[in-house]
Amino acid sequence: PDTIRAIQRELQGRGYGPLSVDGVPGLATRAAIMAFETDEGLPLTAIANEALLKVILLGPAEGAGKQSVEPSARAQDVIRATQNWLRALGYQPGPSNGTLSEETRAAIRAFETSAGLTPRGRISADIVKRLADSVPLKAATR
Repeated sequence: PDTIRAIQRELQGRGYGPLSVDGVPGLATRAAIMAFETDEGLPLTAIANEALLKVILLGPAEGAGKQSVEPSARAQDVIRATQNWLRALGYQPGPSNGTLSEETRAAIRAFETSAGLTPRGRISADIVKRLADSVPLKAATR
């Protein structure tokens, strides 16, 4: 929990919030981690651990660029929930398969634009919270 709180505090301080600094790696925390990983060109893991905290504090290791790896199962869960929420709101994110496809990115950008946000096309804590407030979680898991 201390490591998770430190990650939440650091990500929130870097503008990846809104996050509760509570030591619980909930959906918003995992989405904030994914936004950070996207911005740093890292594989999507959505995992809060000491290795991530080190990268947040010290930066990625030299030569650590985007690897062509599948998102982790945890990241796929966040992507799938986002896809389901977007679909429930009438956006077209493609299949709910946990893959951050161009269709999903386009649907996220459309949602961001309609919400008055800068369209970035990436999953973030802010997007997840706004989607969760718009659609009940039960609808996102169908």
